[in-house]
Amino acid sequence: MEKFKIMTVEDNELFSMIIDYMLEGNTNYEVLHVSSGEDCLRQLDFEPKIVVLDYALPGINGLEVLKKIKERSPKTKVIVLSGQQNVQVAADFIENGAIEYIQKDNNAIEKLVRYINLEREKISKSN
Repeated sequence: MEKFKIMTVEDNELFSMIIDYMLEGNTNYEVLHVSSGEDCLRQLDFEPKIVVLDYALPGINGLEVLKKIKERSPKTKVIVLSGQQNVQVAADFIENGAIEYIQKDNNAIEKLVRYINLEREKISKSN
């Protein structure tokens, strides 16, 4: 069975390690971590099914990265995981194609893993 590919785009090293640890615990997942929007766009040939995207990144911000992902790979699902509390930022992400916006808090990683598992099930059923 082919592994379910996930790319995480997070510049906070500690937070990215926690995300990667939680995701890599599932042997059905292949996880690629990058720390900037530019690296994400360069690595889209990895062909992730899901990109976990932060908003505040060095260089181009997560919203601009989302727009470019959707141009180049419209079927790629994007889940935003951000500390940004501005409701308009969350709305902008959803309007531009993100499937979920999760605010970084004590339950963020658990929510993220739950959403990824649900999306993997949906994608598997549609193939």
